[in-house]
Amino acid sequence: GDWVPGLACVLDARLSGGSGDEHEVSALGEADLAGLLSGLREVPPRQAETLGVPRTPPRSLEALRRIAVHTAERLAAADEFDRTRLQPFPPPAAARLAAQPGTAVLTHHGLTGARVLVGTEGRVRAV
Repeated sequence: GDWVPGLACVLDARLSGGSGDEHEVSALGEADLAGLLSGLREVPPRQAETLGVPRTPPRSLEALRRIAVHTAERLAAADEFDRTRLQPFPPPAAARLAAQPGTAVLTHHGLTGARVLVGTEGRVRAV
C-alpha cells in the first residue's frame, strides 16, 4: 500500500485488531504507544531519508501550546479538564523547549485514531 502518496509500505504479517477509532486504548496501550513513538525517535533521520521519509521543519511548540490551552479551556468549560494542569507550561517554557538548531528526530506528524491499530484488549499493536 501507500504510506503517503509516493511512499509505499509493505506489511509482513496481518495483525488482529481495529483502529483507535473503533477500540478504546487502555493504560497499557498508552504505554505501548509511548514505546513505539520512543523507538521512532531513535531512528537516525538520515536513515529515514534514505527510505524516502521527507524532512520537514520542526513545528512551533508555542503554536502547539496555544492549541492545547484553547482545547483545555473548552474542556474545562464542560467540566472535563482541570485547566491548572497546564500552568507548568507557560509561553517561556515552550520557548526553552523549542527545537534546537542542528537537532533532528523522526516523528509522526499525522497520528490519529485511524492510524493506530488497537487490539480488542486495548493494547496498541502498530501505527
